[in-house]
Amino acid sequence: TGGAGVYGRGKWGVYGDGGYAGGRFQGGSGLAWARIAYEDASNDTTGAYLDGGTSFAYIAHDGGTDNTYGGYFDGNSSDNDYAYVGANYSGTDYKIIGGGSVSTIMETRIGRRALVCPESPEFWFEDLGSAKLVNGHCHVELDPIFLDCVTIDKDHPMKVFVQLDGNCNGVYVEKGITGFDVYELNGGKSNVAFDYRIMAKRKGDEDKRFPLAPPRLKPQKRTEQTTAAYNKIDSSSLTHTKNNVLVVVPDEWKTDQQPDEEPSETPDDIEKSAGEEK
Repeated sequence: TGGAGVYGRGKWGVYGDGGYAGGRFQGGSGLAWARIAYEDASNDTTGAYLDGGTSFAYIAHDGGTDNTYGGYFDGNSSDNDYAYVGANYSGTDYKIIGGGSVSTIMETRIGRRALVCPESPEFWFEDLGSAKLVNGHCHVELDPIFLDCVTIDKDHPMKVFVQLDGNCNGVYVEKGITGFDVYELNGGKSNVAFDYRIMAKRKGDEDKRFPLAPPRLKPQKRTEQTTAAYNKIDSSSLTHTKNNVLVVVPDEWKTDQQPDEEPSETPDDIEKSAGEEK
């Protein structure tokens, strides 16, 4: 009491290998807890589940080739305060996907303010620029780096929006694969500047529209049995020490499989044997 629940020192400070989870930890009043390196009944594996009492997170989850993510974070206090990070779901890759808005924070003269992004049911990249009609015509070639990122063909034509900066008869656009041409109407010969905005489909996601979205996850539950066991840990529960590692096992958790003697294989033994197999 008053010190560390588990203390380890050496190449492997603390080592755990369980049939379900590598470890489970609880601190403070018992509201904050974590489960480390576990596999569920569906054989999905997760590096860690972290719970702060209300908010929670899953880290490094592998649910098969079509449901994996680096992290899931949930404030669990409103309808949309959650997000997946580094996820693949139903064949689509996402850097971030979740409820709420995609936004950034900027310092302004009235303090820190959030700016939010426009969002779309399809996967578009866009670029903006300026050019000028010369005798009623202008060809605009797209940035080759932009072209590396998009698909433009007869099935996926670019979108071009033009805003004139001066007076003329108006213009129309002829779109190509690597660029577009702007012509003045009625054969006009004006020399007028204009701004343009171009949109094209992201390469690899050209035909997706409203892709399936992953569900909001639920926090894991602590059973009354394990919670009660944690609350009853005291110094009399110490049953095993070796290599500067103390293993605390409450009576409620003891089974016939609990070793009475020192384990025959230590983490160093395991690492040594693994090296020999290589």
